[in-house]
Amino acid sequence: MPRNKKRQREIATVAELSTCATTIARTAKLPDAAAGIKEMIKQCMGAGGRVRGDVHAVRFPLLGRTHAQLRLLKVLQVEMRRSSSISAEGQRSVAALMQVHVLKLSTRITDATLASVATLTLLTTLELFECNGVTDEGLSCIGGLTQLRTVRLFWCELITDVGLASVARVALLKTLGFSSCRNVTDAGLASFATCPELRELSVSNFPKVTDVGLASIFQLTQLQKLRLFALRNTTDAGLASIAALVNLRQLDLIGIPKITDVSVAYISQLTQLQSLKLDHLNITNLGLASLAGLLQLRDLQLSGCSRITDKELSIIVKLRQLETLGLCFCEGITDVGVAWIAVLSQVIPLSRVEVRGCGTSTDVELAGIAQEEWFKKWCW
Repeated sequence: MPRNKKRQREIATVAELSTCATTIARTAKLPDAAAGIKEMIKQCMGAGGRVRGDVHAVRFPLLGRTHAQLRLLKVLQVEMRRSSSISAEGQRSVAALMQVHVLKLSTRITDATLASVATLTLLTTLELFECNGVTDEGLSCIGGLTQLRTVRLFWCELITDVGLASVARVALLKTLGFSSCRNVTDAGLASFATCPELRELSVSNFPKVTDVGLASIFQLTQLQKLRLFALRNTTDAGLASIAALVNLRQLDLIGIPKITDVSVAYISQLTQLQSLKLDHLNITNLGLASLAGLLQLRDLQLSGCSRITDKELSIIVKLRQLETLGLCFCEGITDVGVAWIAVLSQVIPLSRVEVRGCGTSTDVELAGIAQEEWFKKWCW
């Protein structure tokens, strides 16, 4: 993003927060609070992070007894630069934010911070991003947060299976997301098999997870959304039981090099799927053909599947609910295939098709249909 546009967005955000401060103060019947909160927002522009989010985003160094009004906050997002530091008082001050429901923390956060978070009994969402000062001990503090429904951990490299087991003790978890927690193994994933309320799970870039860990996920029969990304040590064998997820509506398998047509055959049994992403997989026309029975599909993404060719694109006509189709960088798709899909879009309700980077020879060969109104919806 150009620098001037980024600056404009920051100014707009501060203006939004300032306006909201007045609303907060009026609603809480604290007429003197607005000025204090606005002054805090003004200081934020020079503090150790940046204002983000919607109405109630503030900076960590500014939390404390000076701003008692912060106890009114419902959403708090804290982003610290790597060079910033947080005092012990700043970390303890989190405990004063008794009304916070959503808490997003990044970088210079430690176990002491999570010890304070454990007192936020109304907390429903906790996200940790690049918090390499957080260990299993810190995560052990959140097991008692009975209102917690969503936990996301990204690039928290000190966390192990023990930490994930602590998260699994939160009884009513509905959404979990993990990325690049490199010390987590199959045992860590298996600990979530005891979370019966889980509806959404995302697992990305876990180099120690194998087919054993992947198979444990399929005990979560209430799952509606599953995203698996860059699991380089998992194979088709790990997906053999995926048909057990009878409530699954969205499945993303992205960048898993050992997944082949065999896995797509397993996936074809999930007849209630509405969204399927199979980006950057080693699948062929045979795998594509096996998707013909997924009659509820509305979104199909096959970008980066270079072994798919024009030959089996005819199966798309059977997907009568399909609205979006992604074929970017499918080098085996030529002008013939693109033209064929264009014809099919008159039969099925395609509203968006992406074909950038396909093996089309020239735009000239498609000039005859490119001027049609229905063809202009395509994204090149």
